[in-house]
Amino acid sequence: MNVEEGGKSRKVMVSFNRRKTTLKKNTSQLSKLCDVNVAMVCFGLDWTVETWPENKPEVHGIIDRYKCHSEKEREKYNLSGFLGTKKMKLEDKKSNKKNKNDVDQEKKKNHGGVHWTWDPRLDQLSEEELVSL
Repeated sequence: MNVEEGGKSRKVMVSFNRRKTTLKKNTSQLSKLCDVNVAMVCFGLDWTVETWPENKPEVHGIIDRYKCHSEKEREKYNLSGFLGTKKMKLEDKKSNKKNKNDVDQEKKKNHGGVHWTWDPRLDQLSEEELVSL
């Protein structure tokens, strides 16, 4: 190995370790802030395995609970499933809002949904009394 290759591998290791530390920190924060069980499995450059939490039986327990769910149930627990559900909810909300706006527009056309009728008692009032109303 020449000096140049050694310098590159050192940079790669430093970068990898920095990213791994950040991932562990973010995983820990996610677990604490959202009160959820989270596991991270990281394969090192030399194929060593590191996990968070560092307690291996705890990681195996989280993985086993995940595996117990059907494929459809697992979609709730992965990013694409989460985002798909979120997208559907937003589309439903948008659709409901659009439908509500259509109803509101129709009400405005119909004077707020009120159909005006003439009250025969008004026939008995003078012009000045009608103006004062």
